[in-house]
Amino acid sequence: MMLCKNQTGQGLILNFGDDDEDDPSTCFKLNTNLRFFRKKKGNKVIEANHSKLEVFWDLSTAKYDAGPEPVNGFYVLVMVDLEISLVLGDIDEEPVTQKFRKTTPVAKVSLISRQEHCSGNTLYSTKAQFSDTGIVHDVLIRFGRENEGLKHPVLSVYIDKKTVIRVKRLQWNFRGNQTIFVDGLSVDLMWDPTLVGGEVVAERSR
Repeated sequence: MMLCKNQTGQGLILNFGDDDEDDPSTCFKLNTNLRFFRKKKGNKVIEANHSKLEVFWDLSTAKYDAGPEPVNGFYVLVMVDLEISLVLGDIDEEPVTQKFRKTTPVAKVSLISRQEHCSGNTLYSTKAQFSDTGIVHDVLIRFGRENEGLKHPVLSVYIDKKTVIRVKRLQWNFRGNQTIFVDGLSVDLMWDPTLVGGEVVAERSR
């Protein structure tokens, strides 16, 4: 699953296999830009990997903060072979989802990894939850110059306003990783500014 935000709108991509994400037989896409996407509420059936997948969504009243992920006023529900496999949003408040939750078995799922890509700014903020029952943390990523203006680039990552990593001289340490601990969990933080727009990835260690 991928949530995206750019100048043309916000969107959602669900990929149901290892195939190309542009393949309509294994990929489901929504875009909130009215020029391209006029149906902000509905359902769709997809046949993929010998399974029947049903996607139900309602983004008609979705509200967003600075990031690409809606904060409320939405739901996305995915069923695989008549079993609920993905539930997002204000699921308990919708009659259609209440019906499914009462009559349909729910698969046991867990978050394996989460990635966020950003470009165009030296300062990026988001919110992240590192476990299903953990609290939501404020994450800030800053790319700048050491001593405000000197030539050595520095990458800094803050969680709840506390510095968790600071990488100096990025021209030499342009690619790397470091393990940090959040809520008693080990989180692998990887960076590679040489990619287009740069990249910082945080994954919970298994």
